[in-house]
Amino acid sequence: MLEAGMGVGMIVGTILLSTFIFKRNQGALTIYGLLFISLVIILMSQANSLLILPICTVLIGFGGVFIFVPFYTIAQESIHVDMMGRVMSIVYLASHG
Repeated sequence: MLEAGMGVGMIVGTILLSTFIFKRNQGALTIYGLLFISLVIILMSQANSLLILPICTVLIGFGGVFIFVPFYTIAQESIHVDMMGRVMSIVYLASHG
Protein backbone atom coordinates (compact mmCIF):
# COMPACT_ATOMS: atom_id res chain seq x y z
CA MET A 1 0.00 0.00 0.00
CA LEU A 2 2.79 2.40 0.86
CA GLU A 3 4.73 1.76 -2.36
CA ALA A 4 1.55 2.10 -4.42
CA GLY A 5 0.79 5.37 -2.67
CA MET A 6 4.25 6.66 -3.52
CA GLY A 7 3.77 5.70 -7.15
CA VAL A 8 0.35 7.35 -7.35
CA GLY A 9 1.72 10.54 -5.82
CA MET A 10 4.61 10.62 -8.28
CA ILE A 11 2.28 10.11 -11.25
CA VAL A 12 -0.08 12.86 -10.08
CA GLY A 13 2.87 15.19 -9.40
CA THR A 14 4.36 14.49 -12.82
CA ILE A 15 1.05 15.21 -14.54
CA LEU A 16 0.67 18.46 -12.61
CA LEU A 17 4.28 19.49 -13.20
CA SER A 18 4.06 18.77 -16.94
CA THR A 19 0.75 20.63 -17.22
CA PHE A 20 2.00 23.78 -15.52
CA ILE A 21 5.52 24.63 -16.66
CA PHE A 22 7.43 26.39 -13.92
CA LYS A 23 10.26 28.29 -15.58
CA ARG A 24 10.74 30.89 -12.86
CA ASN A 25 11.75 30.14 -9.29
CA GLN A 26 12.69 26.50 -9.83
CA GLY A 27 15.07 26.69 -6.89
CA ALA A 28 12.31 27.99 -4.65
CA LEU A 29 10.03 25.20 -5.89
CA THR A 30 12.66 22.66 -4.83
CA ILE A 31 12.97 24.23 -1.38
CA TYR A 32 9.18 24.32 -0.95
CA GLY A 33 9.05 20.66 -1.97
CA LEU A 34 11.62 19.78 0.69
CA LEU A 35 9.70 21.70 3.33
CA PHE A 36 6.44 20.04 2.26
CA ILE A 37 7.95 16.56 2.50
CA SER A 38 9.43 17.40 5.91
CA LEU A 39 6.02 18.41 7.21
CA VAL A 40 4.40 15.27 5.78
CA ILE A 41 7.07 13.08 7.40
CA ILE A 42 6.39 14.76 10.75
CA LEU A 43 2.67 14.13 10.23
CA MET A 44 3.45 10.53 9.28
CA SER A 45 5.42 9.97 12.48
CA GLN A 46 2.45 11.13 14.55
CA ALA A 47 -0.15 9.02 12.70
CA ASN A 48 -2.28 6.75 14.87
CA SER A 49 -4.17 5.11 12.01
CA LEU A 50 -2.93 2.91 9.20
CA LEU A 51 -5.27 4.75 6.83
CA ILE A 52 -3.23 7.93 7.18
CA LEU A 53 0.06 6.31 6.13
CA PRO A 54 -0.83 5.66 2.45
CA ILE A 55 -2.16 9.22 2.19
CA CYS A 56 1.13 10.49 3.57
CA THR A 57 3.12 8.43 1.05
CA VAL A 58 0.98 9.83 -1.78
CA LEU A 59 1.90 13.31 -0.57
CA ILE A 60 5.59 12.37 -0.25
CA GLY A 61 5.63 11.03 -3.82
CA PHE A 62 3.86 14.17 -4.99
CA GLY A 63 6.41 16.40 -3.26
CA GLY A 64 9.33 14.30 -4.49
CA VAL A 65 8.53 15.13 -8.09
CA PHE A 66 8.66 18.82 -7.23
CA ILE A 67 12.15 18.31 -5.82
CA PHE A 68 13.90 16.12 -8.37
CA VAL A 69 12.53 17.43 -11.68
CA PRO A 70 13.33 21.15 -11.13
CA PHE A 71 16.67 20.29 -9.52
CA TYR A 72 17.80 18.16 -12.46
CA THR A 73 16.50 20.79 -14.87
CA ILE A 74 18.52 23.54 -13.16
CA ALA A 75 21.62 21.34 -13.14
CA GLN A 76 21.33 20.43 -16.82
CA GLU A 77 20.62 24.00 -17.95
CA SER A 78 23.59 25.51 -16.14
CA ILE A 79 26.28 22.92 -16.97
CA HIS A 80 28.45 22.98 -20.07
CA VAL A 81 27.74 20.10 -22.46
CA ASP A 82 31.25 18.65 -22.14
CA MET A 83 30.86 18.25 -18.37
CA MET A 84 27.26 16.98 -18.37
CA GLY A 85 27.97 13.29 -17.77
CA ARG A 86 30.39 13.83 -14.93
CA VAL A 87 28.29 16.40 -13.11
CA MET A 88 25.03 14.45 -13.51
CA SER A 89 26.69 11.31 -12.13
CA ILE A 90 27.78 13.27 -9.05
CA VAL A 91 24.28 14.76 -8.70
CA TYR A 92 22.78 11.26 -8.99
CA LEU A 93 25.18 9.90 -6.40
CA ALA A 94 24.44 12.76 -4.01
CA SER A 95 20.67 12.48 -4.34
CA HIS A 96 20.43 8.69 -4.21
CA GLY A 97 23.44 7.85 -2.07
